[in-house]
Amino acid sequence: MTNWTCPSCHTQNVEADVLCQVCGVPLAPTVPVAVVSPAPLAPPLAGPATPAARPNEPPAAVVPPTTTASWEPAAPARRGIPLGAAIAVVALVLVAAVALVVVLTGGNDSGSSDAGTPDGSSVTTPPDPSTTEIPTTVASTTPEVATTTAPVLTVGPSASDSGFQPAVAALSTYFAAINAHDFATAHAALSPSQQAKVSQAQMAMDADTTHDSDIYVESIAPGPSGGLAADVSFTSTQSAEDSRFNTTCTRWRIRYELIPSGSTWVIDGTGKVDGAPISVPC
Repeated sequence: MTNWTCPSCHTQNVEADVLCQVCGVPLAPTVPVAVVSPAPLAPPLAGPATPAARPNEPPAAVVPPTTTASWEPAAPARRGIPLGAAIAVVALVLVAAVALVVVLTGGNDSGSSDAGTPDGSSVTTPPDPSTTEIPTTVASTTPEVATTTAPVLTVGPSASDSGFQPAVAALSTYFAAINAHDFATAHAALSPSQQAKVSQAQMAMDADTTHDSDIYVESIAPGPSGGLAADVSFTSTQSAEDSRFNTTCTRWRIRYELIPSGSTWVIDGTGKVDGAPISVPC
């Protein structure tokens, strides 16, 4: 008869036994079936006699061993976490930590904090002077133009009467235009008869380097033909070739005859004051 050996308790079982008669372990498909000869029975050992069973007492049940063999496939051994996965996890943890720090600090790159104080006021951290760009002030190379509100001329007591103001205004316009080299305005301050004697182009040629100063209206009085006579003294500077004395400075004392023209007055002629020369070199 072909027998098989139990892999658990090593009990010899016959071929027809599907389960081990001692421990109940099933016949494994991988256990080879071997034909063995029955072992000779060993002589019984001397020892205390086993009490005989009583006639009505059932035989003692055979208790199989508590250890049973499992034929389930073994679980694969647990392997360690790959190195690349571990590095990725550490990197994610570091990124999360940096993001948390940025959130807690307000994420302000300018170094200032706008967090409010308990009383509701705003607290601003001053900028770091080592990183703050100091604006550079570039001095302007354009010279400033000085402005003045000084009048073009001054008027003496005998010429300050309110009735003479239109004539004073006409003289002021004329001298201001000469100094500005605005010869169109200066020529328009002359009466038609005077404009016929000297053209605007001739006036511009004669006075293109002239500047008058210290203009003083000494007096104004009624003149011939219903006009006014204004005695005026002043000093002019100009190029020597534009001077009748070939000098750069000339003193003048002229009597201007003015006549009304519409709402204003115009210069209608010039003459000497008390027979004195009109101009002398400085």
